[in-house]
Amino acid sequence: MPHTETFESRFELVLPRSVEEKWRAVGWRTNLMAARDEAQRLGRPVFLWIMVGNPQGCT
Repeated sequence: MPHTETFESRFELVLPRSVEEKWRAVGWRTNLMAARDEAQRLGRPVFLWIMVGNPQGCT
């Protein structure tokens, strides 16, 4: 059987699917106090993401 796989078909396999992109719809804030005030005003929780080191994990 001939090998018909192309770079494009392989590339499509590693692209994120729409269901994996839902985090982009989150209204991320970079100012903690503004986020806290907004959450309190809207009655919503605050999800705090804290990271130490290189964001690519190369520490």
